[in-house]
Amino acid sequence: MPDLQTPPSETPNTTPPAGGDDPLAHLYKMSTTAGLGSTEYVAINGPSVVAVILGLASALAVVDKILLIVPIAGVVCSIVALYQISKSGGTQTGKGLAALGLLLSFGFAAYVGYLTISKAAQERSDQAVIESLIKEFGEHIKKGEFKDAYGQFSQRFQERITEAKFAEVMTYVKSHPTYGNLRGLTTTGRYAFESDQNTGARYGQVILLMDLDKFSEPSRQDASFRLVGGTWKFENIPGLLPAPGQGQGQ
Repeated sequence: MPDLQTPPSETPNTTPPAGGDDPLAHLYKMSTTAGLGSTEYVAINGPSVVAVILGLASALAVVDKILLIVPIAGVVCSIVALYQISKSGGTQTGKGLAALGLLLSFGFAAYVGYLTISKAAQERSDQAVIESLIKEFGEHIKKGEFKDAYGQFSQRFQERITEAKFAEVMTYVKSHPTYGNLRGLTTTGRYAFESDQNTGARYGQVILLMDLDKFSEPSRQDASFRLVGGTWKFENIPGLLPAPGQGQGQ
């Protein structure tokens, strides 16, 4: 009869299974340095930050072309930043900032260039139209067609100067007792254009050269023009036709 008070002496079986296949050997062995990160610090490239600031400031070039120096500096700074980041071996970041700065700087510079080219083209077109207007005006005066010449002036001019007064003055321009007959009208070719910011009206100015057959030098007269309903008109020739209340030449 077995002794119920004393448990049987048993020795745990620690012998690995046959074939040496230890199931614990398949468990993943964690590194003793697990959890201890080794990521290095990555700095933001300084020029890339400056490039974005300059890119945003490039909008000032739209106000004044002299400020084109800002987008030019922005483009240079962006290129420098991209070069430094590519050579940093991964220790610098900010490529996106540099690219944004480059895009902004180049974009604003291109826009200002577009505006400049468009303005120059518009002024060349306006100049050609006014030159034709002046030539036609000279032909009307030479032929004594004062009514047609008067029609080349703006309504505001016609409200100041009557057609009769205009014809009286142009009679002397056509054939002056001292200076002789008008042979033709030209200009110095140096035009100045501007637009009224409030009304949007466009104006032009140039110096007329009146070729008179008894005068060695052309008579120089300031002339102003105004774009009326898409058509250029004379606004005034103040040396010949001063406003009422002003003396001629004032």
